Amino acid sequence: MKAVLSDRIYLDVLPAQQQKIDRELTYSIPSYKYGDPPIIIKNMGLIKQGLIAIPSGREDLIPRDHEIVDKRVTIPVNFPSFKLTLRPSQQNVFDEVNDSVIINAWVSWGKTFTGLAIAEKLGQKTLVITHTLALRKQWEDEVKKVFGFEPGIIGSGRFEIDTPVVVGNIQSLYRKIPEIRREFGLIILDEMHHVSSPTFSRIVDKSCARYKIGLSGTIERKDGKHVVFRDYFGSNVLKPPKENFMVPKIDVLKLPIRFMDGSSIPWANRVNELAYNPEYQNSIAMTASAYAARG
Repeated sequence: MKAVLSDRIYLDVLPAQQQKIDRELTYSIPSYKYGDPPIIIKNMGLIKQGLIAIPSGREDLIPRDHEIVDKRVTIPVNFPSFKLTLRPSQQNVFDEVNDSVIINAWVSWGKTFTGLAIAEKLGQKTLVITHTLALRKQWEDEVKKVFGFEPGIIGSGRFEIDTPVVVGNIQSLYRKIPEIRREFGLIILDEMHHVSSPTFSRIVDKSCARYKIGLSGTIERKDGKHVVFRDYFGSNVLKPPKENFMVPKIDVLKLPIRFMDGSSIPWANRVNELAYNPEYQNSIAMTASAYAARG
């Protein structure tokens, strides 16, 4: 009996094995609304009797007696040398990554920076998946900083896939799944807590990439759907310490400027009147300058 690793894992199974795997990949999540039935997520697909498909991160569900046939895509590429130096905690994560993984790192830790270093280490043509144009731009800038080349872009009317690193936004990638599913040896999903949405999960699930890495500051969702994360990226979760961040502080300053009186005046009008008050504007500007001078 065989297990074929590709975009998903295709398994020959006996009835008892199928039932066991089906139970393992069926998730019952309580509904937000009291009295509503739970949300059911099933991540096992039945192709025909005795043949099933499961997400690529669940190699742990392959029966021990199965012959494994690996048809995942590897596309080795030569990266320019990584120009900067990792901090010790980033280096520790870098050293540990040799396969698909979830990197659960605090905001400001440097997930983008470290993810690109890992891409060079694995030496695979890389697709970075982002969910906003701002994030896409952040990855573009980081690629130029650490490698010195312009990454390919998928989105905004562009379809450029001939560079070692390609950055794409989710809406454009979803429309290009047939063209990209076998084009990359590594995919990196930024903000991977979105993977439980059908748009994200379909892109990851259809990719034949040998390596799949999820990056996120949180691996818990309020709706409980984080239970599916390991189905796509495996069960290895690296969680570096919190560092390289500041604890927020709020100073409340009382300015000698009168707020417009009159409860009958709409709130928006009162705020606008204050915002355009020259004395108020000058006070804010001087205060900001004073804080900036203090660092």
